[in-house]
Amino acid sequence: MMIDERKVYLSRKEIEKGQFYFVLPEGWNEAELELHWGEDQRSRPATPIIEVSQPSTSVPDLAHLTITDNLAESVYKRCRKYLYFSKLVGFEDHGLFSTPLYDQGEDSKFMITAFTNEHAATSLHSLRKLVDKPNVRDAEVEDEFNIYSCENPELPFNVTIVKILPTSDCAILKSMSGPFPHHPVIHLPETGMRAVCLGYPSFEDVKAEGILAENQVHEKEPVPFPVEICALNVPRPNMFAASCDLAHGFSGGGLFRVYGKSDFLLGICNRGRIPPKEWLDKWAQEKWLHRRSVSYYTSSSAILFLIDDMEKPATKKLKTSS
Repeated sequence: MMIDERKVYLSRKEIEKGQFYFVLPEGWNEAELELHWGEDQRSRPATPIIEVSQPSTSVPDLAHLTITDNLAESVYKRCRKYLYFSKLVGFEDHGLFSTPLYDQGEDSKFMITAFTNEHAATSLHSLRKLVDKPNVRDAEVEDEFNIYSCENPELPFNVTIVKILPTSDCAILKSMSGPFPHHPVIHLPETGMRAVCLGYPSFEDVKAEGILAENQVHEKEPVPFPVEICALNVPRPNMFAASCDLAHGFSGGGLFRVYGKSDFLLGICNRGRIPPKEWLDKWAQEKWLHRRSVSYYTSSSAILFLIDDMEKPATKKLKTSS
């Protein structure tokens, strides 16, 4: 049997990065072709060039992201305009009046979410004092303080506390500086929904004395964190739980879901490090829902119901009297 050892040269073409196919020479009409690879003639891919660059804050190309990353980036781009932050650490009493105190660093940010043109909401535990002085107290109804837009930190708003909901760990605020420029669509949460919370995450650090301290990552813009809703009406009605515990700094931040051109607000993050006693009782009864393995939210529809009641008192009185 004769073996034809004629050399045939193939051209190589790249389909995608790192994937190739070979093209037979024009006019080839033989039935079979047996390839013999000589080690000294083997074609090797070029050594990739590794580029080292400084971290970039630019948003990556959404086409190359996973579904979860795509959702997170979409929410980040579209929904941070509804969010505000504050570094309030308490109110200092001066006899007949009080003044707000703010952290001069970057470790005490918490989130506020706009609901309507006039009203916003945040977590109640975020309004507790962080300064251990006898004349410094927690925030109360009618207290005023400043918040700043996450999209444009140079844009401050003065807000006042109009309602406190202790059992839901929630507080409703009203703008005293004119209307909020944007507010999302309120939507009911459903089990299995994937959504994204935005906030300023923190990390734990052990100091030289062995003391555990919590410090925030000094991000200039809120960081997206995808979660999945896992249970409704826990630990109490009008609240719900989602997968993954969230760090301090997400408190008060909205849980968003985007669909088409609509930005849906499902709730606000409010799992405090010091939860109300009835939450602890609920956790003790329902051991399956461990408080450190999930994040908790107050339903946005429940908050909006209270806001509507405050914004339209005259209309409601007319309806009642008729």
